[in-house]
Formats: sequence, structure tokens, C-alpha cells
Amino acid sequence: MRLPRVPSGTEIIRTYAEYGNLIDGFFRGCYQLLFIVGRPGLAKSHEFEQRLTQGGHLIKGWTAPLQAYIEAYRHRHQPLIFDDAEVLWKRPGGRILIRSLTEHCPKKLVQWKSTAKDLTKAGVPQSFYTTSKIAIVANRFAFGSEEEREAVLDRGHLVLFDPLPLEVHQRVGDWFWCQDIYDYLGERLHMLDNPSARTYLKTWERKEAGGDWKKLVSDVFCHNNATLLVQSLEGDPQCPAVDHRVRKFIDQTGLSRATYFNIKRELRNNDQLEPLARIDVPHRNLRGTPPTEQEVDDLETDGAAEAHGDNGDQGGRGHDGLPPWCEYSDNPGDYADYADYLADWWKHPQPSEPTDIAEELKQDLGEEADWLQREMKKAIEREDYERAAELRDMIRKQHGRPDRDAE
Repeated sequence: MRLPRVPSGTEIIRTYAEYGNLIDGFFRGCYQLLFIVGRPGLAKSHEFEQRLTQGGHLIKGWTAPLQAYIEAYRHRHQPLIFDDAEVLWKRPGGRILIRSLTEHCPKKLVQWKSTAKDLTKAGVPQSFYTTSKIAIVANRFAFGSEEEREAVLDRGHLVLFDPLPLEVHQRVGDWFWCQDIYDYLGERLHMLDNPSARTYLKTWERKEAGGDWKKLVSDVFCHNNATLLVQSLEGDPQCPAVDHRVRKFIDQTGLSRATYFNIKRELRNNDQLEPLARIDVPHRNLRGTPPTEQEVDDLETDGAAEAHGDNGDQGGRGHDGLPPWCEYSDNPGDYADYADYLADWWKHPQPSEPTDIAEELKQDLGEEADWLQREMKKAIEREDYERAAELRDMIRKQHGRPDRDAE
């Protein structure tokens, strides 16, 4: 099993329990930046998705830098998880955005000084403050130049998630449904190369298609011949000396001495050095069910609703409870002031809970009016009379009076 190339000093996690504790700490706000690398099929991002109910936003798959900026604005002050972040990092705008979001300070200024028309159309300012914590999930560590990598990694925690084969097998058993395949792979767990959830799913697909799924396991998912030979030589009583084993390996494969020791080290790190030694896998009766067409339809419906922004009624307010006027402000200080106000909400007298919709709307309008009045005074103090006039017109509209253009 060949590990991804990661910088020295990277923390390696081998169990799902430890990985889950790490993610729980992220959602509790313990980490400014968490950088997780691991091979595909280990449910790295799924572990985050299961915890999104605690608050947070997942930016997944191919995302243009501008769209990522808009998503970061709309979900500011929430934990942000970038899945498959290699794609975003490849583009200059994406690298600048990630560096801005991963600044090691409580409140970070994020700016986008181009494409102003697209931002205006989306109701997003060209700069804003955020307190979001950042998690980056990737399959491999291939991010720009060495200087760029160091600039980001110095700010956070770099973790390689590389669970042992038995850990993967047990986690798959939580949801997998085909007992024959599960038991068959469990008996050959010591021979599987880089086992993941996809190993089990691909085998099930071949079985459903009526193919020779056992041959697929032997030909595709088991260790290559060189690895099997190292396992065999390490346990061969006729080759007690290291030099004898190495010479025999070179004669049979034509590979180098260094390759022999590299394979041996990888096998030792993954508890697979013993030749063809079966891993003690406890028997488990599966209770999972294969996906159905109805479930696929539900997923497509949910995806369409999310694509159209159907996230529920927010009572005419912005994404984070910000008043609508603040959504279109070009002044980053507006967001900082309002965020500070929210952070200190407990210092202010709190209104009673509204008893009906009318009361709730009345409270919302009253809060917006107070903020508009304060912002108008600020604009007058800094002699920004155009901004003050705009705020005055908003106040008049709230009270049903005509604005200045209608006078």
C-alpha cells in the first residue's frame, strides 16, 4: 500500500474513531485550519457531511473560484469544508481565496476586486469579514509551488487519514448489504491493496452484472506479484538471511534492492508483513440494503432544490440573519459591526419570543429600522451624504413614505 506523498511531520491517523474525534473538534471551533489528505473511497468527506447539522457548509467538487467566494460570503461565520480542493487550488483566484480564508486570525478579510457585475447580480460585496474555520479535504497533496504549500500548511494541522484494512472492512460493514462479498473480502483482507468502500461496491456491481466477481478480486484488488513475493520471502524458513531474501527477490523480479525494502516497510506499516497471514476478522451479519430507484429520485429532487437555493423560508432576512440592506453593502465594516453585535447579544436586553407571525415581522422591522438609523448617522459623520440619502430612502420606504426620487 503506497502512501500519498505528504510533507514531513504530517500526523497519520489509522482509525475511524480518531478521525471522528478530529472532525468533532473542528465543528467545536478548535481548529482554524484542518488539512486532511487520504486516498479515495475512505468516506473522508462523508464524515463531515454527517455533522453538518451542527452548523457548517460543504463546498464539494468542481467549483469556480468566484462561486467559492460567493459561497464563503453567504456562509460567513460558519465552518467551511472544501472537498476535492485540488481543483480550486489549481486556479490563481482559488489559491488567493484559500490563503485569505486560512489566515490564522479570528476575523479574516476576504476580497474579490474583479468581476464586480457578477457580484452585484448575486448581491455579494467585493470584500467582507468572516470568522469561518476552514477544513480542506483532498485525495493527494499536490498544491502549487513549495512556497505556496508552506504558506498554507504553516497555519493549520496537516493530517494523513490512512486507516488499516480491518478498520475499512469494519466501517463498510456498517452499511454494506452483500454477505457473500463481505465475507469473501474479509477472508482475503491481508491480500487487498488499498481497500476502500469502492472495492466492495465494484465487486457487487460485477456480481449484479453476472460476471466473475471473484476473479475481479484476484486480478484487480489483490497485491501485485512483487508485494506477494516479499511477503513470501519474509516468512520463508529457507531464506533466514536478509541478503539471501534480497538476492532472490532481485533474481525473480529484476527490481532493485531499494524496491524490496520499500515494499517491506509499507507492509510493516500496515501490519501485512507476515506472508499470506489472514487477518482475524470477526464474523458479522450485514443489515444494509442496496440503493433503490426511489432513493435515486429523492437525491435528484434534493439536488435540484439546493441548486435553486430552496433552503427554507428565512423571513426576508439574509443568509446569516443579517438585514437585507447589509447583504448589498460595499463596506466591510458593516459586517464586522453586525457580527460583533451578534457575538455580544447576551449583553443586551432580549425581546420576548413573538407569539405569532405578525409579532415576529414587527420585531424584525424594528431591528432593521434601528440599524438603518445608526448607519445613516455614521454616513453623515463621515460626510458620505450619498450613502446617507440612500439609507434615508430605505427608512422612508419602511414607514410607507415616498423616497426622494418620487418627491
